[in-house]
Amino acid sequence: MSRVLRVFIVVVYVMVLFVPAAYAQEDGKCTTVHNGPIGIFIDPTDEEREAMKKKYSAEDMETIYDDSMWYDYEANKFLHKLGIPTCSTTEDRHEFAAKDGKKFSLDAKCSYWCLIIWNGKEEPMLIDSIDIDLYEDYLRVGIENGGD
Repeated sequence: MSRVLRVFIVVVYVMVLFVPAAYAQEDGKCTTVHNGPIGIFIDPTDEEREAMKKKYSAEDMETIYDDSMWYDYEANKFLHKLGIPTCSTTEDRHEFAAKDGKKFSLDAKCSYWCLIIWNGKEEPMLIDSIDIDLYEDYLRVGIENGGD
């Protein structure tokens, strides 16, 4: 992979992680308790990344990183287009408190990168970012009802 492409990938990844604070909870920090519609990008921990490096060749790792960053970037754009804030974390366990008093929890044990989406009303979902467009109707429930 060329140096230019690697730099581009890093720039895109930084854009995904450091979106304006208006799009994330608590000034850009991803909390583990959420009270409205949100997309939570779950990234591998340092230990998980090291395990991946042992499992895959350097070329495969570049492809995995590139694909993951691209699909996360596209999912991030999709969520922001709908007005749903996003954040990124390595924390697996998240709590969700709907305005009607319902409480949900989700333990995001996933292989490498994944995405939690929550419409602010129904059970949160753990998905692959590549599939984000399949969940537009689910996400619109929270938008149309203000997360109520």
